[in-house]
Amino acid sequence: MQRVVQAELERVTRLQAGLVQGARLWNQPVFTDNFRLEAEKGAVVGSNLPEVPLTSTTMQAGLRGYKGYLESLSRFNTVGKLRNLSVSPSQVSEARGNHATVDRVEALLRLVGQLQPLTTYLAGAEGNLSSDHSWSVRAAAVRDALLVDVRRFGKGDDPTRAAPVLQQELETLKREYVVVYTEEHRRLTLNAQADDRRERLSRDPRLASVRTLSTVGLLDKAQLSGWQQALTALVTCRTFYEGLLEDEPTCPDCHLHPAQRSRSAPAEQILDDLDRRLDALLSGWRGALRNALDSDSARQSIAAMGHDEAQPIAEFLRQTDDDPVIPSGFTTVATAALQGIQTVTIWEGELMDALANGGLPCTKQEFERRFGEFLRLQLHGSDARTTRLMLTDRELALAAD
Repeated sequence: MQRVVQAELERVTRLQAGLVQGARLWNQPVFTDNFRLEAEKGAVVGSNLPEVPLTSTTMQAGLRGYKGYLESLSRFNTVGKLRNLSVSPSQVSEARGNHATVDRVEALLRLVGQLQPLTTYLAGAEGNLSSDHSWSVRAAAVRDALLVDVRRFGKGDDPTRAAPVLQQELETLKREYVVVYTEEHRRLTLNAQADDRRERLSRDPRLASVRTLSTVGLLDKAQLSGWQQALTALVTCRTFYEGLLEDEPTCPDCHLHPAQRSRSAPAEQILDDLDRRLDALLSGWRGALRNALDSDSARQSIAAMGHDEAQPIAEFLRQTDDDPVIPSGFTTVATAALQGIQTVTIWEGELMDALANGGLPCTKQEFERRFGEFLRLQLHGSDARTTRLMLTDRELALAAD
């Protein structure tokens, strides 16, 4: 007898611990002890108590009662003491009732343990899809019905569906989720082939040209920044297959949560659009620069440049707007032309006088100093980056006038 008593005591202790920890399915408590009442002006106007409540209080009472009964039996641990055992019919009846509660708690916790892995998976799956998705709507209905059946089972009532049926329904829901997630994954991510396209686009000569042109202050760099951000934001997953969802509801490689991108266009469609936008960006920026360099002020600036300096602009203007090759040095001279070039005339006579001031011959260092001082005075108040020098003979200039 004592072996049975000790085994039952261990069983009850284990079940009490299970109740204290709390049973959860689908990340929701099975027991409804902690419910909330809503009051207005002293009157209860609502509560979050579910359709079928199940409290652990009565179960705990049954476990305590049965445990107390077992502990009383454990004191009769010899043959002599056993002769003094006296149990009334009411005690036996109460013990039987409490024993039935123990069996019910054990069966309930066993059922919860069987269903918990699947419901935990499905709770995570719900978080991956938007609440208005058809699968999410169905999952919410299955969850609510499941909790009702499990609570009925815990109360000792006949559940609407048996445990195997519940298990089968959850497994069916999981299989449906895998199909849905796979479709969303295919829509919202780039596979290996599409990712290769994205990599090629990130190294595209057109992009290199647009980046080069972005240094010209006239152009809107935010357009290029937005394009690059859109390319970077594309989710890539080169190794996905359905089997990856067997143990967890989220792709372990790309961690895609479709709910966060439910309104996003298909990833490959976005990639196609980015390709077209890059064409438009290059041709649009080239056209804008072409028009700007054709303005009167830009023309005057270009005329003030030397032939070699202005050559990149001339070459750029001969190109078509879709040409991805930007002439070397173009952005520097184009920026100067658009900012405005001014010409400073240096008269030969004044230069010669400045170089001779202080006497000749002179050292190389002195000659360079006189020349530098002369240029400093000539360029006073001018921006050296946008200023060009013209050396002219005053007498010839006057004769030409």
